[in-house]
Amino acid sequence: MIKNVLRMFVLNLAIVLPVTMIILALQGVSLGMVAFLVLSFLTPMVLRRQDKLQQFLTYSWRNSLYAYSWIWCLTFFFLGDSVIPYAIASGSMGMIMLGWIVVFTVCLLAMTIVAVILTLFADRPRFNRWFDDSLDMAVYSLPVPMLLLGDVLFLNVPDPILAAQLSPQVFTFLQLWLYGFVIWTMGVIAIYLHPRMGQKQGLRLARIMVTALVWLAINGHLMYGWKPDFFMELLYFLMPVFQGNWLVYITPGLLEFIVLGMSVGLGILLEDFILKRQAK
Repeated sequence: MIKNVLRMFVLNLAIVLPVTMIILALQGVSLGMVAFLVLSFLTPMVLRRQDKLQQFLTYSWRNSLYAYSWIWCLTFFFLGDSVIPYAIASGSMGMIMLGWIVVFTVCLLAMTIVAVILTLFADRPRFNRWFDDSLDMAVYSLPVPMLLLGDVLFLNVPDPILAAQLSPQVFTFLQLWLYGFVIWTMGVIAIYLHPRMGQKQGLRLARIMVTALVWLAINGHLMYGWKPDFFMELLYFLMPVFQGNWLVYITPGLLEFIVLGMSVGLGILLEDFILKRQAK
């Protein structure tokens, strides 16, 4: 499998990178980025459909999980740069082009590896419905939003004047982030729990509604409801915002995983309760 993964990466790189770099050199960074976004998404899927290449490129793969890997890696490399900052060298054109070649190559490699890991993760043996469903939905819903949130909370702003200047921008971003996070998570819950063959649609719809409403209620309380002082002190200790601390990438994700687990658990309890009542 490893050989086939490497073959896919090399073949994908041989197609995507030259075209992207030519467009970047002739038309500028903006169009070069657009070319990379489109080609890095479409090329592997087209290659996988070629019958002549099946024996060389066969390994664990799902188009939907590659699409998620594509989104995650683009966010990490081109939007999420606080923990691992990098900058394309300025100066000679050769150094600038070399910098973009390295970034695009590493990004493509990450897309390929993450897609394989996600596929193996999705195909893993299942032991506990509550834990497995919670873990699946967390993997699909949390990494991208938590990375974007962490990039803002990671900012180190010791100067009060600078903090005051940044406050409106940060507040606006957090509002937009919250709306996006709610929509993203609701979509994951609905798609993941969507009734499949042999499942009762009404029963599964009830579970989706309960899971979503409980998730909204808990997060709404965490955002706007009353919380005891010791909880706020503990939260501030575990999530030191605007201090350049990497915990802001971890603590929100763990907290949201717990919230998601509680929501999924209540949805399962409702589903099991209705099934037992119907069985009587």
